[in-house]
Amino acid sequence: MMYSTGCPKGGYKNDEGSPSLVRWIKEFQLPHGLRTPSHVGYYDGKGDLDDFIHAFEGTIKMEKQVMLVSCHMFVYILNDAARAWWNSLPKRVVLNYEDLKKRFRTYFSQRKKQTKSHLAVNGFKIRKGESVRAFITRYTDEIAQISKLNKNQRIA
Repeated sequence: MMYSTGCPKGGYKNDEGSPSLVRWIKEFQLPHGLRTPSHVGYYDGKGDLDDFIHAFEGTIKMEKQVMLVSCHMFVYILNDAARAWWNSLPKRVVLNYEDLKKRFRTYFSQRKKQTKSHLAVNGFKIRKGESVRAFITRYTDEIAQISKLNKNQRIA
């Protein structure tokens, strides 16, 4: 687990007596001068979920942020459908960052980047009017997305 999940002193509990992160997030005093990481960008519910979470968590680890700051930052970089999802969560349901991430992944799981199979190489052809250089670049980018592609299936 990346963060401590215990309630802070005088922390808030939900109706079942568990810590309530949503209320913590809203009432937590952010450090002066804190900025959201611009290189992570915003998540609108359309991009690759794993890429977004990986970039976000990497930034949090590098900046050594505490859980509540991380949750604030996470919420601030949500747009459109992702922001609507956050706003639709019932009050006091998120317990910690891991719970927030789990709920986020569950809701947006269909946004995960799909890997291609080795069969995608078989139908790969140069497009009409495409230069050989552009074809090779496109081909190289495509085969990089294919997991476990044998060397003998690649064009040298």
